[in-house]
Amino acid sequence: MGYALEENEELSVAITRIAVEQIELALDHLGVTSENLNESVHATRQSLKRLRALVALARGELGDKVFKREWACYRSAGRLLAGGRDASVVVQTFDALIQHFPFELIPEVFAAERRFLAERRDARLKIMVEEERALQKASEMLASARERVATWPLKRAGFNVLREGLIRSYRGGREGLRRVIRHPSPINFHQWRHPVKLLCHQLQILTPLWPAVLNAHANELCNLSNWLNENHDLDALRHAALWSEFEAQPHNRQALGSLVERRCCLLEAEALPLGERLYSERARHFSDRIKHYWRAREHANQNGAISLDTTGNLVAAVGAQPILRIISDQV
Repeated sequence: MGYALEENEELSVAITRIAVEQIELALDHLGVTSENLNESVHATRQSLKRLRALVALARGELGDKVFKREWACYRSAGRLLAGGRDASVVVQTFDALIQHFPFELIPEVFAAERRFLAERRDARLKIMVEEERALQKASEMLASARERVATWPLKRAGFNVLREGLIRSYRGGREGLRRVIRHPSPINFHQWRHPVKLLCHQLQILTPLWPAVLNAHANELCNLSNWLNENHDLDALRHAALWSEFEAQPHNRQALGSLVERRCCLLEAEALPLGERLYSERARHFSDRIKHYWRAREHANQNGAISLDTTGNLVAAVGAQPILRIISDQV
């Protein structure tokens, strides 16, 4: 199936199906760690982020109690894996920074720093697995969460099930943008990325309502999220470079810090205009627009938007009147 609504699928069925699929995907990744532990942890955390986006989208139907319980479960499972993953991201960010500035940061000159970060990553992953038993604990939490999905109070159908969650996510991104514009601090950029990623995943679920439009919107949100993530990861690298045990020579440390700053400025310059376009509507107006896509798709499914003759040629649309009523409601 996939992380999206299916044709003619009841909404309650879709929500539970997507939840179970993502939980099982996370459990599969947690169970296969021998080849590449870092990639398994990363894939697990991606599924957990998609699960949080799903329950946030259905919050109005789940109710605050169920939502908070499931959100806390997925967040706690992710945090169990965060230490090793964060140490791995610092190494990846260091490599990416050198690739962005190949003439200023020659890899051979920073071999000692790169080795230090890699050894730190390996040690942190080992602690996470052997001492903290993080993978086992996360698996146990998710196994329990999978059993709870069947008890979720999903009774209603239609877009109103998702309306509150969609408004919350969009509004959170819009408010995050406003804070960044007023005070472009690392912490504000860091906080902005969370609602951006949330909405990105939620539009992936809703993409079948109008694939050409919503897939493009979700992709742009993912681009924005990636820039904000890189900005945050560079800040983490900057702090690692200031540690007393970091083996950088003074001139190396200064060069590294300077280029981190330059890369962050470039990312922020790209992120802000894109964010202003993506969050140009008020939250309720955005939700109303998605609702109209939902209603148009419902009518198309119920009445048949098109039909073909025996030779495969397109003939007159079927059920045009319901579609016209949707349009007249908007005028």
